[in-house]
Amino acid sequence: MRTAHRIAFAAAADRAHLVEAITAESEHLVFGEQPRLAPMVTIVLVPASPGVQRLTPELFGRLRAAVDEQPMLGWTSRLFQHVRLGGPGLVLLSTDLQQPEIQAVLHADGTGAWTRTLKAMESHTGDGTLGIDADELVHTVLSALFHLGRHAAAQGASGTAHVRVTLTAATAASVGRDAVTLMRQSMLGSGFDIHHPIATVSRRRAHGQGYALVGDLADGTAAMVAAAALMLADLVQHFGLVEAEQVTLDGGLRASAWGGRPREPVLKWAAQEGLDVGV
Repeated sequence: MRTAHRIAFAAAADRAHLVEAITAESEHLVFGEQPRLAPMVTIVLVPASPGVQRLTPELFGRLRAAVDEQPMLGWTSRLFQHVRLGGPGLVLLSTDLQQPEIQAVLHADGTGAWTRTLKAMESHTGDGTLGIDADELVHTVLSALFHLGRHAAAQGASGTAHVRVTLTAATAASVGRDAVTLMRQSMLGSGFDIHHPIATVSRRRAHGQGYALVGDLADGTAAMVAAAALMLADLVQHFGLVEAEQVTLDGGLRASAWGGRPREPVLKWAAQEGLDVGV
């Protein structure tokens, strides 16, 4: 029994180390050695039982077809525009080859990562607070988990996946501030957007993590939303919040907590999937 426990703990430690390595790899692919010009969020999935271990021409062709998928939940336009070989898998890139807004790294064994640069916004309070839209963050995490879960399942990975989200502030001196908080977008009667902080703390870097079955993530069901909610709660607690209000730990969504651009596509997707959407 003790030997089995030692093996299990060693395997968990190996997965945690791999999560760290993939996070660093994904962030480096976006900005390289240059200072980060914008905040970024990285979502990583490492399955307990990896799938295919070797990249073959047949597997390359199948992975390459993923560029035609639309993994941003509720969106209809094509997300990824470019694909290139990167290590033991593929790198999918959105519009800008030099600095893509969204990048997915899909490894042959079912591990993978998403990295998205987020727009930094000034608070309407005028106190210099810099933040990112919490709705965009939650939408990105939901979409990434679904896409990475489908990729892992397609590669034959199974079991429990270690998933982690990392939010990092911009580091370029031109940005002026090296910490961000979480904000919400509101629309004024004049049609102008304002952004107001919903968190009490700003951070340079923060993590949230959790565990979920690969099959649950790939299905995009309430179990996937619940896994996202748990991971996001772990993240936003670093900013002084108890949970991400947009999603619930039992796999539902709160309609009143969504605003701005993600609201309509996310709620439409939730209705199509039969997810519980409360007020």
